[in-house]
Amino acid sequence: MNYPQLVGAWEEHLRKGQFHSIGRLLSEREFAVEPVPRSWALPIAKLLRRSRMEQSGLKLLLPLVRATGVAGQATDSEIIEYCQQLQVIGAGNEAQFRLSRIDEQKTPEVLLQRAAQYVSQWNYREAIPLIERYLSVAHNGIGSDVYQNTIVRVNLAAALVFVDDYDRAKRLIQELMEICSVNGWKRLLVNCYEFLVQMAYHQGHLELAQKTLEEALAVEVSDTTVDKLLLKKWSALIAAKISGAFSELESVKQQAQAQQSWETLRDIEFQSLKIQPSQAKIDRLYYGTSHFEYREKIRAAFPAVSDSYFINGRTQHCIDLENGQVDGQDALNPGKKVHQLLVALTCDFVRPIRIGTLFNQLYPHENFDPVASNNRVHQVISKARKQFEVLGIQGTIVEDENIYKIATHETWSIKKSMDVVRIDSTSVALRKLQQSFGGASFVTKDVIRILGLAPTSSFRLLKHLETEGVVEKIGQGKQTRFQLK
Repeated sequence: MNYPQLVGAWEEHLRKGQFHSIGRLLSEREFAVEPVPRSWALPIAKLLRRSRMEQSGLKLLLPLVRATGVAGQATDSEIIEYCQQLQVIGAGNEAQFRLSRIDEQKTPEVLLQRAAQYVSQWNYREAIPLIERYLSVAHNGIGSDVYQNTIVRVNLAAALVFVDDYDRAKRLIQELMEICSVNGWKRLLVNCYEFLVQMAYHQGHLELAQKTLEEALAVEVSDTTVDKLLLKKWSALIAAKISGAFSELESVKQQAQAQQSWETLRDIEFQSLKIQPSQAKIDRLYYGTSHFEYREKIRAAFPAVSDSYFINGRTQHCIDLENGQVDGQDALNPGKKVHQLLVALTCDFVRPIRIGTLFNQLYPHENFDPVASNNRVHQVISKARKQFEVLGIQGTIVEDENIYKIATHETWSIKKSMDVVRIDSTSVALRKLQQSFGGASFVTKDVIRILGLAPTSSFRLLKHLETEGVVEKIGQGKQTRFQLK
């Protein structure tokens, strides 16, 4: 196998956006026939991720990441790439753990990947100090790769804009625009313009936003880049705010979907609602957002978010995700795997639900395996489908190109409640106790009666809740009572 030739041809296809040609290229070169040499594992894994073939990238790096012998262990760079691939498929728990074990002094790049994880969750406040530490650790921000450091500083500017630190953002953006103009770095220059447009828009300076936007659009970059998409987004929002016409925004939403720019799509919906509010759409956006930070942003803008949301609207039949009930009856074995699966499948209405997201929800403390984990998730899906049949639920779980969703008949709805993002047996039990006792004290026999647990299980649950600081133990011996905090 001529790997330099393969990588060169592969890179060319990617830069031209010819994803459909990559499969044929790999087939012609008999890529899967022989093992990839260790020296080529990392560059090939990166190409696989960029080609939207993350499962193959994970399989390639897994033996290195899981190796126990010193000679065969993965390098920090290989682990960081593996974590990037985990993040793409939604398996962020393991990625976060592995990244936390890498020495940032030895490998400063890990700070950027950790920051990227927070950015993907809209948690820019946590990302900012990590980006700043990278700029400090990596030769005080003056590394040999000036372009790379400029990219990092552009990301810092984006974070500052999001958290409304406009004064600091403007100073940094002015510096960056000078650097980008001198060096001819047009894509980064467009990024900086977009930040200025965003700030002017949010401050209500629409004329300034429009003028800055025109300057940005005059910079020649590929029309298919996400950077150009963001400019189109703000252009459409300005038009909608001035004229009340949303046709341009609908076109941009279609482009965002085609480019799989899911968070751009989410933000377009949010910004549109700030112009033309709709309670039904606000509720859908809130309950269809899995990121805590962004949900808080929605709630800050629209305090009157409803206490619950019905997918499909209020219908004849209902699956309640808070307690696992079907038409008011305990049916889904609350807190167990099928119930957890349904919560995971409905955690986000914008970003497609992938296998890693499902695995993270079902097995939050376990590492993802590209083969074994897929099988375990599919077993739970199969069990859910069978349970639907037994319970007479007119719906199923659909898989299409590694994207999963639940589809129900129009007579069936799914109810989501305010705080149901992740569910397990303990959280279900705690909700029942909160509903039954509120601030009143109770004894172990009450727990046995309310939850239907055996005495040993009730003792274990109360001990766990006490350890977690959720329940306070009052008194001793036969006089022992408990109270929720």
